[in-house]
Amino acid sequence: MNAFKNSPKAILLLGIVVLLSRLPFLFQGYGTEEDSWGLVINARNINASGNYEYSRLPGHPVQELVLSAMHDAGPFIFNLLSAVFSAFAVMFFAFILRRIGFRDHLLGALAFAFIPVVYIASTYTIDYMWAMAFIMMAWYFTLDGKYVFAGLCMGLAIGCRITSGAMLLPLLMLVWPQRRSILLLAGSTLLFGLLCFSPVLMKYGLYFFDYYDLPYPPLAKVVYKGSIGVLGTLGLVSLLTALVFFRKKKEDDLPKSVRTAGLTAIILYTISYVWCPEKSAFLIPALPFVIVLLGEWLSLRGFRLVCAGLVISPFLFSVNLTDPARGASYSSLAFTKTISGQEIFFDPLNGPVFAEHSKRKNKAKFCEAVLAATDTMKGNNKVIAGWWYNELQVKCLEREGNTSSLFLFYAPKSELELYRQMGRRIFYLPEQDRNNDTKFNFSGTNSLASPLPLSFF
Repeated sequence: MNAFKNSPKAILLLGIVVLLSRLPFLFQGYGTEEDSWGLVINARNINASGNYEYSRLPGHPVQELVLSAMHDAGPFIFNLLSAVFSAFAVMFFAFILRRIGFRDHLLGALAFAFIPVVYIASTYTIDYMWAMAFIMMAWYFTLDGKYVFAGLCMGLAIGCRITSGAMLLPLLMLVWPQRRSILLLAGSTLLFGLLCFSPVLMKYGLYFFDYYDLPYPPLAKVVYKGSIGVLGTLGLVSLLTALVFFRKKKEDDLPKSVRTAGLTAIILYTISYVWCPEKSAFLIPALPFVIVLLGEWLSLRGFRLVCAGLVISPFLFSVNLTDPARGASYSSLAFTKTISGQEIFFDPLNGPVFAEHSKRKNKAKFCEAVLAATDTMKGNNKVIAGWWYNELQVKCLEREGNTSSLFLFYAPKSELELYRQMGRRIFYLPEQDRNNDTKFNFSGTNSLASPLPLSFF
Protein backbone atom coordinates (compact mmCIF):
# COMPACT_ATOMS: atom_id res chain seq x y z
CA MET A 1 0.00 0.00 0.00
CA ASN A 2 2.79 2.44 0.93
CA ALA A 3 4.58 1.59 -2.32
CA PHE A 4 1.50 2.56 -4.32
CA LYS A 5 1.00 5.79 -2.33
CA ASN A 6 4.54 6.86 -3.17
CA SER A 7 4.28 5.92 -6.84
CA PRO A 8 3.54 8.27 -9.77
CA LYS A 9 0.43 6.17 -10.46
CA ALA A 10 -1.14 7.34 -7.20
CA ILE A 11 -0.52 10.96 -8.16
CA LEU A 12 -1.95 10.36 -11.62
CA LEU A 13 -5.05 8.82 -10.02
CA LEU A 14 -5.32 11.92 -7.82
CA GLY A 15 -5.25 14.12 -10.92
CA ILE A 16 -8.02 12.06 -12.53
CA VAL A 17 -10.15 12.34 -9.37
CA VAL A 18 -9.67 16.12 -9.37
CA LEU A 19 -10.64 16.40 -13.03
CA LEU A 20 -13.73 14.19 -12.64
CA SER A 21 -14.87 16.19 -9.61
CA ARG A 22 -15.02 19.32 -11.78
CA LEU A 23 -16.96 17.86 -14.71
CA PRO A 24 -20.55 18.38 -13.38
CA PHE A 25 -19.93 22.14 -13.07
CA LEU A 26 -18.48 22.86 -16.51
CA PHE A 27 -21.67 23.15 -18.56
CA GLN A 28 -23.35 26.30 -17.20
CA GLY A 29 -22.03 29.33 -19.07
CA TYR A 30 -18.54 30.77 -18.70
CA GLY A 31 -18.70 31.68 -15.00
CA THR A 32 -19.93 34.37 -12.62
CA GLU A 33 -17.07 36.82 -13.19
CA GLU A 34 -17.53 39.44 -15.88
CA ASP A 35 -13.87 38.86 -16.80
CA SER A 36 -14.63 35.28 -17.85
CA TRP A 37 -17.26 36.49 -20.33
CA GLY A 38 -14.87 39.23 -21.46
CA LEU A 39 -12.37 36.54 -22.40
CA VAL A 40 -14.96 35.01 -24.74
CA ILE A 41 -15.55 38.33 -26.51
CA ASN A 42 -11.80 38.92 -26.68
CA ALA A 43 -11.16 35.47 -28.18
CA ARG A 44 -13.66 36.15 -30.96
CA ASN A 45 -12.26 39.63 -31.61
CA ILE A 46 -8.68 38.34 -31.92
CA ASN A 47 -9.80 35.54 -34.23
CA ALA A 48 -11.82 37.91 -36.41
CA SER A 49 -9.13 40.60 -36.72
CA GLY A 50 -6.01 38.46 -36.59
CA ASN A 51 -4.50 41.01 -34.21
CA TYR A 52 -3.83 40.66 -30.51
CA GLU A 53 -5.82 42.77 -28.05
CA TYR A 54 -6.08 42.37 -24.31
CA SER A 55 -9.33 41.32 -22.65
CA ARG A 56 -8.54 43.49 -19.62
CA LEU A 57 -5.54 45.27 -18.17
CA PRO A 58 -2.71 44.45 -18.01
CA GLY A 59 -3.23 41.62 -20.51
CA HIS A 60 -3.23 37.83 -20.10
CA PRO A 61 -1.72 36.87 -23.47
CA VAL A 62 -1.13 33.13 -22.99
CA GLN A 63 -4.76 32.39 -22.18
CA GLU A 64 -6.14 35.03 -24.53
CA LEU A 65 -4.25 33.65 -27.54
CA VAL A 66 -5.05 30.02 -26.74
CA LEU A 67 -8.76 30.81 -26.42
CA SER A 68 -8.73 32.84 -29.65
CA ALA A 69 -7.52 29.75 -31.52
CA MET A 70 -10.63 27.87 -30.32
CA HIS A 71 -12.98 30.84 -30.13
CA ASP A 72 -16.15 28.93 -31.08
CA ALA A 73 -15.57 25.88 -28.85
CA GLY A 74 -18.28 26.85 -26.36
CA PRO A 75 -18.42 27.02 -22.55
CA PHE A 76 -17.79 23.36 -21.77
CA ILE A 77 -14.43 23.27 -23.59
CA PHE A 78 -13.34 26.68 -22.28
CA ASN A 79 -14.22 25.64 -18.72
CA LEU A 80 -12.64 22.20 -19.23
CA LEU A 81 -9.29 23.87 -19.87
CA SER A 82 -9.42 25.39 -16.39
CA ALA A 83 -10.29 21.97 -14.93
CA VAL A 84 -7.39 20.30 -16.77
CA PHE A 85 -4.92 22.92 -15.57
CA SER A 86 -6.22 22.48 -12.02
CA ALA A 87 -5.52 18.75 -12.23
CA PHE A 88 -1.96 19.44 -13.40
CA ALA A 89 -1.47 21.98 -10.60
CA VAL A 90 -2.58 19.42 -8.01
CA MET A 91 -0.43 16.62 -9.45
CA PHE A 92 2.72 18.75 -9.55
CA PHE A 93 1.99 19.94 -6.01
CA ALA A 94 1.84 16.29 -4.94
CA PHE A 95 5.19 15.64 -6.63
CA ILE A 96 6.64 18.66 -4.81
CA LEU A 97 5.36 17.48 -1.43
CA ARG A 98 6.76 14.01 -2.02
CA ARG A 99 10.14 15.46 -2.98
CA ILE A 100 10.47 17.61 0.15
CA GLY A 101 9.54 14.66 2.37
CA PHE A 102 6.12 15.92 3.35
CA ARG A 103 4.28 13.67 5.83
CA ASP A 104 1.37 12.83 3.47
CA HIS A 105 1.79 14.29 -0.01
CA LEU A 106 -1.46 12.86 -1.38
CA LEU A 107 -3.60 14.21 1.46
CA GLY A 108 -1.96 17.63 1.28
CA ALA A 109 -2.46 17.86 -2.49
CA LEU A 110 -6.07 16.63 -2.19
CA ALA A 111 -6.79 19.30 0.43
CA PHE A 112 -5.39 21.99 -1.88
CA ALA A 113 -7.56 20.70 -4.75
CA PHE A 114 -10.76 20.97 -2.71
CA ILE A 115 -10.22 24.36 -1.08
CA PRO A 116 -13.44 26.07 -2.21
CA VAL A 117 -11.79 28.98 -4.01
CA VAL A 118 -9.53 26.56 -5.90
CA TYR A 119 -12.40 24.21 -6.73
CA ILE A 120 -14.58 27.05 -8.04
CA ALA A 121 -11.75 28.61 -10.07
CA SER A 122 -11.29 25.20 -11.72
CA THR A 123 -14.79 25.17 -13.16
CA TYR A 124 -15.08 28.30 -15.31
CA THR A 125 -13.26 30.32 -17.94
CA ILE A 126 -10.61 32.25 -16.03
CA ASP A 127 -6.82 32.15 -15.74
CA TYR A 128 -6.19 31.42 -12.05
CA MET A 129 -5.56 27.69 -12.39
CA TRP A 130 -3.72 28.10 -15.70
CA ALA A 131 -1.20 30.24 -13.84
CA MET A 132 -1.12 27.89 -10.83
CA ALA A 133 -0.31 24.88 -12.98
CA PHE A 134 2.74 26.64 -14.42
CA ILE A 135 3.77 27.93 -10.97
CA MET A 136 3.65 24.40 -9.56
CA MET A 137 5.71 23.14 -12.51
CA ALA A 138 8.24 25.94 -11.93
CA TRP A 139 8.49 25.02 -8.25
CA TYR A 140 8.99 21.35 -9.09
CA PHE A 141 11.68 22.02 -11.71
CA THR A 142 13.45 24.39 -9.30
CA LEU A 143 13.67 21.62 -6.71
CA ASP A 144 14.86 19.30 -9.50
CA GLY A 145 17.66 21.68 -10.49
CA LYS A 146 16.23 22.32 -13.97
CA TYR A 147 16.28 26.09 -13.76
CA VAL A 148 15.71 26.92 -17.42
CA PHE A 149 12.59 24.71 -17.46
CA ALA A 150 11.51 26.40 -14.24
CA GLY A 151 12.03 29.79 -15.86
CA LEU A 152 10.02 28.71 -18.91
CA CYS A 153 7.12 27.68 -16.66
CA MET A 154 7.39 30.93 -14.71
CA GLY A 155 7.28 32.86 -17.98
CA LEU A 156 4.11 31.01 -19.01
CA ALA A 157 2.60 31.67 -15.57
CA ILE A 158 3.35 35.38 -15.98
CA GLY A 159 1.79 35.22 -19.46
CA CYS A 160 -1.38 33.91 -17.83
CA ARG A 161 -1.36 36.35 -14.88
CA ILE A 162 1.34 38.97 -14.51
CA THR A 163 1.08 38.80 -10.70
CA SER A 164 2.59 35.31 -10.95
CA GLY A 165 5.92 37.10 -11.26
CA ALA A 166 5.88 37.65 -7.49
CA MET A 167 6.45 33.90 -7.09
CA LEU A 168 9.97 34.28 -8.48
CA LEU A 169 11.21 35.59 -5.11
CA PRO A 170 10.10 32.51 -3.12
CA LEU A 171 11.58 30.24 -5.80
CA LEU A 172 14.90 32.08 -5.65
CA MET A 173 14.96 31.48 -1.90
CA LEU A 174 14.89 27.75 -2.59
CA VAL A 175 18.27 27.98 -4.36
CA TRP A 176 19.88 30.75 -2.28
CA PRO A 177 22.87 31.41 -2.20
CA GLN A 178 23.81 29.44 -5.34
CA ARG A 179 24.73 32.31 -7.68
CA ARG A 180 24.62 30.31 -10.91
CA SER A 181 21.24 28.81 -10.06
CA ILE A 182 19.84 32.24 -9.17
CA LEU A 183 21.03 33.75 -12.45
CA LEU A 184 19.66 30.87 -14.53
CA LEU A 185 16.26 30.91 -12.81
CA ALA A 186 15.85 34.69 -12.75
CA GLY A 187 17.27 35.21 -16.25
CA SER A 188 15.14 32.52 -17.90
CA THR A 189 12.02 33.77 -16.08
CA LEU A 190 12.64 37.29 -17.36
CA LEU A 191 13.36 36.07 -20.89
CA PHE A 192 10.33 33.80 -21.21
CA GLY A 193 8.09 36.28 -19.39
CA LEU A 194 9.02 38.97 -21.90
CA LEU A 195 8.46 36.56 -24.80
CA CYS A 196 5.00 35.67 -23.48
CA PHE A 197 4.17 39.35 -23.08
CA SER A 198 5.65 40.35 -26.44
CA PRO A 199 2.21 40.55 -28.13
CA VAL A 200 1.11 43.02 -25.45
CA LEU A 201 4.34 45.04 -25.69
CA MET A 202 4.21 45.18 -29.48
CA LYS A 203 0.59 46.38 -29.47
CA TYR A 204 0.49 48.71 -26.47
CA GLY A 205 4.08 49.41 -25.47
CA LEU A 206 4.60 50.00 -21.76
CA TYR A 207 1.10 51.49 -21.43
CA PHE A 208 -0.23 47.98 -20.76
CA PHE A 209 1.29 48.09 -17.27
CA ASP A 210 -1.79 49.47 -15.59
CA TYR A 211 -4.86 48.34 -13.71
CA TYR A 212 -8.42 49.48 -13.15
CA ASP A 213 -8.75 51.78 -10.15
CA LEU A 214 -11.71 50.38 -8.22
CA PRO A 215 -13.19 51.71 -4.96
CA TYR A 216 -11.98 49.89 -1.85
CA PRO A 217 -14.65 47.47 -0.58
CA PRO A 218 -16.14 47.66 2.95
CA LEU A 219 -13.99 46.00 5.62
CA ALA A 220 -16.56 43.25 6.25
CA LYS A 221 -16.42 42.25 2.60
CA VAL A 222 -12.59 42.28 2.60
CA VAL A 223 -12.51 39.97 5.64
CA TYR A 224 -15.19 37.66 4.21
CA LYS A 225 -13.48 37.29 0.83
CA GLY A 226 -10.11 36.64 2.45
CA SER A 227 -11.40 34.00 4.85
CA ILE A 228 -14.72 32.24 4.18
CA GLY A 229 -14.50 33.22 0.51
CA VAL A 230 -11.22 31.29 0.27
CA LEU A 231 -11.58 28.35 2.66
CA GLY A 232 -15.34 28.05 3.07
CA THR A 233 -16.98 27.90 6.50
CA LEU A 234 -15.90 24.35 7.37
CA GLY A 235 -12.39 24.94 6.08
CA LEU A 236 -11.98 28.07 8.18
CA VAL A 237 -13.41 26.46 11.33
CA SER A 238 -11.21 23.37 10.98
CA LEU A 239 -8.12 25.55 10.40
CA LEU A 240 -8.73 27.73 13.46
CA THR A 241 -9.52 24.68 15.60
CA ALA A 242 -6.32 22.92 14.57
CA LEU A 243 -4.15 26.01 15.13
CA VAL A 244 -5.55 26.42 18.66
CA PHE A 245 -5.62 22.80 19.84
CA PHE A 246 -3.24 20.75 17.66
CA ARG A 247 0.03 22.69 17.38
CA LYS A 248 3.30 20.75 17.29
CA LYS A 249 5.80 21.28 20.09
CA LYS A 250 8.71 21.31 17.67
CA GLU A 251 8.82 22.58 14.10
CA ASP A 252 11.80 21.00 12.37
CA ASP A 253 10.47 18.83 9.54
CA LEU A 254 10.95 21.19 6.60
CA PRO A 255 14.18 22.43 5.06
CA LYS A 256 14.75 26.03 6.14
CA SER A 257 14.69 27.24 2.52
CA VAL A 258 11.19 25.79 1.98
CA ARG A 259 9.90 27.36 5.19
CA THR A 260 11.35 30.76 4.25
CA ALA A 261 9.99 30.54 0.69
CA GLY A 262 6.56 29.59 1.99
CA LEU A 263 6.35 32.46 4.46
CA THR A 264 7.55 34.89 1.79
CA ALA A 265 4.91 33.76 -0.72
CA ILE A 266 2.12 34.01 1.88
CA ILE A 267 3.22 37.51 2.92
CA LEU A 268 3.54 38.74 -0.67
CA TYR A 269 0.13 37.57 -1.80
CA THR A 270 -1.55 38.65 1.44
CA ILE A 271 -0.18 42.17 0.96
CA SER A 272 -1.31 42.08 -2.67
CA TYR A 273 -4.81 41.01 -1.63
CA VAL A 274 -5.10 43.67 1.09
CA TRP A 275 -3.97 46.28 -1.45
CA CYS A 276 -6.65 45.21 -3.95
CA PRO A 277 -9.17 42.88 -2.25
CA GLU A 278 -11.52 42.46 -5.18
CA LYS A 279 -11.55 38.66 -5.43
CA SER A 280 -10.89 35.76 -3.09
CA ALA A 281 -9.04 34.00 -5.92
CA PHE A 282 -6.20 36.54 -5.67
CA LEU A 283 -4.98 34.48 -2.68
CA ILE A 284 -4.81 31.17 -4.57
CA PRO A 285 -1.02 31.32 -5.22
CA ALA A 286 -0.35 31.40 -1.46
CA LEU A 287 -2.47 28.35 -0.65
CA PRO A 288 -0.01 25.55 -1.53
CA PHE A 289 2.51 27.19 0.81
CA VAL A 290 -0.17 27.39 3.51
CA ILE A 291 -0.65 23.62 3.19
CA VAL A 292 3.10 23.06 3.44
CA LEU A 293 3.48 25.20 6.56
CA LEU A 294 0.42 23.64 8.21
CA GLY A 295 2.14 20.29 7.83
CA GLU A 296 5.09 21.81 9.68
CA TRP A 297 3.11 23.51 12.44
CA LEU A 298 0.36 20.99 13.22
CA SER A 299 0.33 17.56 14.76
CA LEU A 300 -0.71 14.69 12.52
CA ARG A 301 -4.22 14.74 13.99
CA GLY A 302 -4.47 18.51 13.51
CA PHE A 303 -3.25 18.35 9.92
CA ARG A 304 -5.74 15.62 9.06
CA LEU A 305 -8.52 17.66 10.67
CA VAL A 306 -7.71 20.66 8.47
CA CYS A 307 -7.50 18.51 5.34
CA ALA A 308 -10.82 16.84 6.10
CA GLY A 309 -12.43 20.24 6.67
CA LEU A 310 -11.07 21.59 3.38
CA VAL A 311 -12.18 18.54 1.39
CA ILE A 312 -15.74 18.73 2.77
CA SER A 313 -15.92 22.53 2.73
CA PRO A 314 -17.01 22.97 -0.95
CA PHE A 315 -20.19 20.98 -0.35
CA LEU A 316 -21.66 22.31 2.93
CA PHE A 317 -22.24 25.60 4.79
CA SER A 318 -22.13 28.37 2.21
CA VAL A 319 -22.39 32.12 2.77
CA ASN A 320 -23.53 34.15 -0.23
CA LEU A 321 -25.71 36.97 -1.55
CA THR A 322 -29.49 36.56 -1.61
CA ASP A 323 -29.87 38.90 -4.59
CA PRO A 324 -32.16 37.05 -7.08
CA ALA A 325 -30.25 38.37 -10.11
CA ARG A 326 -26.63 37.86 -9.09
CA GLY A 327 -26.88 35.91 -5.85
CA ALA A 328 -27.11 32.18 -5.18
CA SER A 329 -30.06 29.92 -4.44
CA TYR A 330 -30.46 28.62 -0.89
CA SER A 331 -32.44 25.98 1.00
CA SER A 332 -35.28 26.35 3.49
CA LEU A 333 -32.80 25.86 6.35
CA ALA A 334 -30.83 28.99 5.46
CA PHE A 335 -31.06 32.19 7.46
CA THR A 336 -30.31 35.70 6.23
CA LYS A 337 -28.59 38.79 7.61
CA THR A 338 -27.73 42.22 6.21
CA ILE A 339 -24.01 43.08 6.38
CA SER A 340 -22.44 46.21 4.85
CA GLY A 341 -25.68 47.02 3.08
CA GLN A 342 -26.05 43.62 1.40
CA GLU A 343 -28.31 40.76 2.46
CA ILE A 344 -26.46 37.46 2.69
CA PHE A 345 -27.55 33.94 3.62
CA PHE A 346 -25.94 31.18 5.62
CA ASP A 347 -27.01 27.76 4.35
CA PRO A 348 -25.81 24.52 6.02
CA LEU A 349 -27.05 22.35 3.13
CA ASN A 350 -25.70 24.39 0.23
CA GLY A 351 -21.90 24.44 -0.11
CA PRO A 352 -19.83 27.12 -1.88
CA VAL A 353 -19.49 25.11 -5.10
CA PHE A 354 -23.24 24.51 -5.36
CA ALA A 355 -23.95 28.13 -4.45
CA GLU A 356 -21.57 29.35 -7.14
CA HIS A 357 -23.17 27.07 -9.71
CA SER A 358 -26.67 28.29 -8.84
CA LYS A 359 -25.39 31.86 -9.09
CA ARG A 360 -24.30 31.17 -12.66
CA LYS A 361 -27.80 29.90 -13.45
CA ASN A 362 -29.48 32.89 -11.79
CA LYS A 363 -27.28 35.35 -13.68
CA ALA A 364 -28.09 33.60 -16.95
CA LYS A 365 -31.83 33.84 -16.21
CA PHE A 366 -31.49 37.53 -15.43
CA CYS A 367 -29.64 38.20 -18.69
CA GLU A 368 -32.36 36.38 -20.62
CA ALA A 369 -34.94 38.56 -18.86
CA VAL A 370 -32.99 41.67 -19.92
CA LEU A 371 -32.87 40.52 -23.53
CA ALA A 372 -36.59 39.67 -23.47
CA ALA A 373 -37.33 43.17 -22.19
CA THR A 374 -35.15 44.90 -24.80
CA ASP A 375 -36.63 42.78 -27.60
CA THR A 376 -40.01 44.42 -27.03
CA MET A 377 -38.65 47.96 -26.92
CA LYS A 378 -39.15 50.27 -29.88
CA GLY A 379 -36.87 53.06 -31.01
CA ASN A 380 -33.13 53.60 -30.75
CA ASN A 381 -32.39 53.04 -27.07
CA LYS A 382 -29.35 52.54 -24.86
CA VAL A 383 -29.00 50.45 -21.70
CA ILE A 384 -26.23 50.97 -19.13
CA ALA A 385 -25.32 47.36 -18.34
CA GLY A 386 -22.25 47.75 -16.10
CA TRP A 387 -21.07 44.42 -14.71
CA TRP A 388 -23.67 42.63 -16.87
CA TYR A 389 -22.16 44.01 -20.08
CA ASN A 390 -19.84 41.15 -21.08
CA GLU A 391 -22.36 38.37 -20.47
CA LEU A 392 -25.05 40.26 -22.38
CA GLN A 393 -22.65 40.88 -25.26
CA VAL A 394 -21.83 37.16 -25.53
CA LYS A 395 -25.50 36.21 -25.42
CA CYS A 396 -26.26 38.78 -28.13
CA LEU A 397 -23.54 37.31 -30.33
CA GLU A 398 -24.97 33.83 -29.86
CA ARG A 399 -28.57 34.68 -30.73
CA GLU A 400 -30.25 35.67 -33.95
CA GLY A 401 -30.71 39.40 -34.36
CA ASN A 402 -27.60 40.90 -32.79
CA THR A 403 -28.62 43.70 -30.40
CA SER A 404 -25.20 44.17 -28.78
CA SER A 405 -24.98 47.85 -29.82
CA LEU A 406 -27.91 48.52 -27.50
CA PHE A 407 -25.78 48.06 -24.38
CA LEU A 408 -23.28 50.43 -22.84
CA PHE A 409 -20.70 49.37 -20.28
CA TYR A 410 -20.79 52.72 -18.51
CA ALA A 411 -21.04 56.23 -19.97
CA PRO A 412 -19.94 59.72 -18.82
CA LYS A 413 -22.47 62.48 -18.28
CA SER A 414 -21.60 64.18 -21.60
CA GLU A 415 -22.32 60.99 -23.55
CA LEU A 416 -25.63 60.44 -21.79
CA GLU A 417 -26.64 64.04 -22.49
CA LEU A 418 -25.72 63.59 -26.15
CA TYR A 419 -27.95 60.52 -26.43
CA ARG A 420 -30.78 62.50 -24.85
CA GLN A 421 -30.29 65.32 -27.38
CA MET A 422 -30.47 62.73 -30.16
CA GLY A 423 -33.87 61.63 -28.87
CA ARG A 424 -32.72 58.28 -27.52
CA ARG A 425 -34.13 56.76 -24.37
CA ILE A 426 -31.53 55.61 -21.83
CA PHE A 427 -32.10 52.86 -19.29
CA TYR A 428 -29.94 51.23 -16.64
CA LEU A 429 -29.86 47.81 -15.00
CA PRO A 430 -30.18 47.44 -11.21
CA GLU A 431 -27.43 49.25 -9.23
CA GLN A 432 -25.70 50.46 -12.39
CA ASP A 433 -26.86 54.07 -11.98
CA ARG A 434 -24.87 54.34 -8.74
CA ASN A 435 -21.90 52.53 -10.27
CA ASN A 436 -21.97 54.86 -13.27
CA ASP A 437 -21.98 57.89 -10.95
CA THR A 438 -19.01 56.47 -9.02
CA LYS A 439 -17.02 55.62 -12.14
CA PHE A 440 -17.31 59.10 -13.64
CA ASN A 441 -17.45 61.04 -10.37
CA PHE A 442 -20.80 62.74 -10.88
CA SER A 443 -24.29 62.47 -9.49
CA GLY A 444 -27.29 62.22 -11.76
CA THR A 445 -27.26 59.09 -13.90
CA ASN A 446 -30.76 58.36 -12.64
CA SER A 447 -31.93 61.81 -13.81
CA LEU A 448 -30.69 61.12 -17.35
CA ALA A 449 -31.73 57.46 -17.50
CA SER A 450 -34.52 55.26 -16.16
CA PRO A 451 -34.57 51.75 -14.68
CA LEU A 452 -35.10 49.13 -17.38
CA PRO A 453 -38.60 47.65 -16.90
CA LEU A 454 -38.10 43.98 -16.05
CA SER A 455 -40.51 41.18 -15.21
CA PHE A 456 -37.65 39.29 -13.50
CA PHE A 457 -38.21 40.65 -10.00
